[in-house]
Amino acid sequence: MLNLFCHSLVDTLIYKSFHFQLYRKDLSEFRMNSTEKRALEYIRARLKRGASESDIRRELLAKNYSSELADKLLGKAKPKGKIFIFIIVGILILAAIAAAYFWLLPMLTVQSCADEACFITAADDCKTATFSNALAGSVFEYKTKNCILTKTLIQINETEPAEIRDLLEGKSMTCNYAKGNFAPELVLTISIGIEACQGELKDGIELLAVA
Repeated sequence: MLNLFCHSLVDTLIYKSFHFQLYRKDLSEFRMNSTEKRALEYIRARLKRGASESDIRRELLAKNYSSELADKLLGKAKPKGKIFIFIIVGILILAAIAAAYFWLLPMLTVQSCADEACFITAADDCKTATFSNALAGSVFEYKTKNCILTKTLIQINETEPAEIRDLLEGKSMTCNYAKGNFAPELVLTISIGIEACQGELKDGIELLAVA
């Protein structure tokens, strides 16, 4: 849908730019008197035959055209193709910037969730989101981005002994998952669903489980 929109935008801008150039050319020549129009046709014919602008300018001055009018007519007689190309390139660059912005915006936007349901939905869709909750008196922080969950034990229950605190507090683990297949247990429980995860937090939890 975004690509279609960008292509449509570019086509519209090119169309309008092209016809605007034609409109400007037609309007400027419409305001010229018959003598100036004949001189303009003469200049264009001379340019096509390879005459230089300086030679044509001397010829115009020799025919009693003022320096200002000679320069004006030479300016109108020059091909506008380069200007049009620059306009098209500029439009394409702007369209590319707009497309990149709309494509990157969802990845750059971090959703801060206030509950498990919000975070689980965002994670399942592989969006960028953050969330924190308390499990068994310990505070966990969750971050998800591009179908990768990072789970960190921020603060362990103060009733836990020092050796468990040293083993788990401040430790993290990362869990890869497929879009649409996020395991809610990773947020709702401490240890369920961590089989596919890696990190010090997982190692510490498994060590306690077998102790």
